[in-house]
Parts: sequence; C-alpha cells; structure tokens
Amino acid sequence: MDLSKITVTVRPRSSWQAVDLGLAMTKRWFWPPLMVSLIITLPIFLLLCWLFNDEPYWAVVIIWWLQGIWEKPTLFYYSRLLFGESLSYRQLLAAAGKTCRIQWFSSLLWRRISPHRSFNLPVSVLEELNGSKRRRRLQILHIRGGASILLTLILHGLLWLFLLATIAFINMMIPDEVVQHQDRLAFFGLFSTDIALWLGCILMYIFIVLFNPFYIACGFSLYINSRTHLEAWDTEIAFRRLLARHQQSHLATTKLASILAWGAGILLTTCLSLPNASWAQTSATTEPNKPKIVAKQQINEILADHDFGYHKNITNYRLPDFNLKKDVPEPEHDLDFSGIESFIKGMAQLIEILLWGAAIALVVFLLYRYRRWVNYLVPKQWRWKKTPKAQPITEIMGLDIRQSHLPDDLLAHVRTLSNHNPREALSLLYRGTLSKLLHNYQLRFQSSHTEGECCQLVEKDTPQFSDFFHQLTLCWTTTAYGHELPDRSALLALCQQWQQLFMQGDQ
Repeated sequence: MDLSKITVTVRPRSSWQAVDLGLAMTKRWFWPPLMVSLIITLPIFLLLCWLFNDEPYWAVVIIWWLQGIWEKPTLFYYSRLLFGESLSYRQLLAAAGKTCRIQWFSSLLWRRISPHRSFNLPVSVLEELNGSKRRRRLQILHIRGGASILLTLILHGLLWLFLLATIAFINMMIPDEVVQHQDRLAFFGLFSTDIALWLGCILMYIFIVLFNPFYIACGFSLYINSRTHLEAWDTEIAFRRLLARHQQSHLATTKLASILAWGAGILLTTCLSLPNASWAQTSATTEPNKPKIVAKQQINEILADHDFGYHKNITNYRLPDFNLKKDVPEPEHDLDFSGIESFIKGMAQLIEILLWGAAIALVVFLLYRYRRWVNYLVPKQWRWKKTPKAQPITEIMGLDIRQSHLPDDLLAHVRTLSNHNPREALSLLYRGTLSKLLHNYQLRFQSSHTEGECCQLVEKDTPQFSDFFHQLTLCWTTTAYGHELPDRSALLALCQQWQQLFMQGDQ
C-alpha cells in the first residue's frame, strides 16, 4: 500500500465527514461495481424466481442474505481505485471470484447480521485477518468507528423509503380516466392478481443492488478515516510530499541552469544574425496592419446580417378537450389487491418480529448494563449478588506461605537452623504457622494483613491457638523489627508447642 498514490485528500475527519467522502467516492465510481454486482446476482435472482414461482419474495430474501458475499468485489474495486489502480471489467470479474471466497462461511452466519458489517469488511477482505487477530484489530479500529451502526440503520431505512415511494409514484401516475380514485390502490390487478407481488420483489432487488455501492463505500471511508486517526496517514503523506518537493526543486534547479546556458548561447547567435535596425523601421512603416483591418470588416458584416440577433415570438391558442373521459373505455376486469396485500402483510410481520427482537435485546442489555441500579429497586432477597472468585493467597506481609515452598518436616528444619541461623529458623516457623492456619483451618487471611490483624483473626476464629500465636508473633516482631536474635531455648520451646498443637490436632 503506497500512500503517495492515494487519490483523495487524507486528513482526520469526523465520522459523518467520512461518510460524506464515501458518498463522493460512490458518485465518482458508481457504474463498474454496479455492473459487476448485476453480473453476479442477476442470474442467481432469475434462477430463484423460477424455483420460487409462487412465492417470489424468497428470491429477494436469499439475494439479500447473500449480500454478505457479493458485496466483497465492490469493496475490492474501491480499494484499488482509492490508491490509483484502475481495473477493467475483466480484471474486476476475475478478482470477484477470489474475494467472494474469503471467509464466506462466517460472512453468511454471524457476521451477516452485524450492524458494523461495512466497517468490518475491509479487515477481512483487504487485511485478510481472522480469529483473534481480527478481533484485536477491530477493537482498535472501533475507537473511531462509532457511526457504522447509524450508517446501517439509515441506509436500510432509505431503501425501504425508496421502495414505498416508488410504488406510490407508480400508483400516482395512473390517470384518473384509467381507474377510479377509490380503486387506485388496486391498479395492479388490471393484469394479474400476483403482479403487485412480483413488482414489489423486482423493485426490492433493484434497490438492494443500487444501495450496495453506497453502503460499502461509506463503510470503507469510515475504515480509512479510523486508520488515518490511529496511524497518522496525513502526517506520513505530508512528509513524503516534502521529500518529493525537495527532490523536484533540486532537479528543477539543475534543469534551469542547463536551460539558461543553452538560452544564452541561442540569444547570442540570434543577436549576431539580426538585420539592421533601420531596415526594420522602414518595413514597419511601409507595410500597413492588414490582418486587423480585415478582421474588423468581417465583424461589422456579421453584426449587420439579418440572422444575427433575430428574434421571433410564436403564439398558438387551442381549446382543451372536455370529452377526454368519454373516450376512455371502462375497465372490464374486477380489480384485485390480494397480491400487494399479501406482500405488505408478510413484510409487516417480518418487521414486527425484528422490532420485538430488538426491543427484547435492548431491555436485556439495559438490565445487565445497569444491574447495580436494578438491585436497589428489587427486594433484598431477590437481589443479584456477584460472588467474587476467591484467589489463593500466596504471601502475607511479603512472606511466602505456599505449601510447596515449605519443607515436609518443618520442625526438623527449624531445629537445624536454630543452631547457626536463628532468624531464618524463626521466619520458617512463622511462615509454616500461617500456612497451616490458612490451609488446614481456613482462616480468612489477606495479603494486606499485619501481625496484629493476624493475631486478632486467630483469637476470634481459632482460640485454641491464640496463646501460642501471640508468643510466636511477639518473638517474630522483636527479631524482624527490633533486630534482636531469638534465644535458642525459646525457639525450641515454640517448636515443642507447635508440635503439640498442630500435629496432635491433625491426628
């Protein structure tokens, strides 16, 4: 991707300015992607209409659902034109077969109903990312892609508005002489009872194909705008243009020096070959300025001609035909509106289902999003309580109390260390006591507890260990903070009490 070849002005824009850029891209490059979409979808639509002859609306539904696949060539076309690469129809059709196969399974399932589809499509088709890489990429790009949902809603709303407006326009164009005003809505029944259904399906297919380039181009421009904000494309392009301008100015200076040298030589040669100045003056005075005189005469002749500036007003009068209604034959067929009525009822039921689903999803989202506030509105016994997952404690006051980091025979190691390193022996005994109380007696120690808080917790939950733990804590604080080494006899006495309390209790 060469940013120097980009064909639009790259600058940070707001979301709706980016959408406006997408509309301008569609206006400039509209017909090639539209023709490719017709080449891909029209045979499929005709085949589906033949298969579902009695229910042609299924053909429209299938084409609409397959939009997640056949809109990819449109995106590919816009991405190439954006960077100055022109494609012929043959190249675009060849690329359409490759792009349609990119992640086609997910494009027809969960990604098809995504309201961010046009914004997310470049990540799948152009960057060819999938899985966790695609999710991480989209999380970054969606920081500046907030208008993609509104874009989907607005364009789909406009599609339905254009469909209904077109049907209403066709109805309004039927003269009053052909059908009575009270039966105007049933004009489709003049030919067939199903003509309204077929006409609605065909119009729906046409508008789906027509709106697809706008939807893809606007989503692609939102994607480009997001990357411009995040990756500073405008700054990179500015630096590249400065470098190119510097190179061009250096080249222009070199060319100008060469041209001046050649010009000086030519000027010198011309001056030496000019005739005498007196001859030039005499020739200028003897020969009149004939071309100017001739041109002035021709202009005067044209202005004097009768056809130049000739005006003529023609006025005709005619009487209106008041017997127009008498010449129109009365319709012989009974008008039937069953076709358009069934189509409108089916679409109304589909819209109703979608609206109810959206309303339920919105209510569930709001209840989950503001669950804290909902807890205050319901009785206490019904409140939702979040049970935090208990994380195992590995240290208290910076002391490692994991059982895997303690020796199996704790007292033997303490007695051995008491001969030459009583401080380390006392530390090992204190850690072992905390680990024993935590894992065997489920005391609710926290990593932030101090020695005093641990003593209070032991006194409250396991009073049988209270005296021993107070003595051990006092000895440990004197050693740790007072830097007074414990007496070996006191240390052995603590080991004896530890053995009586914990080993007998375990047995």
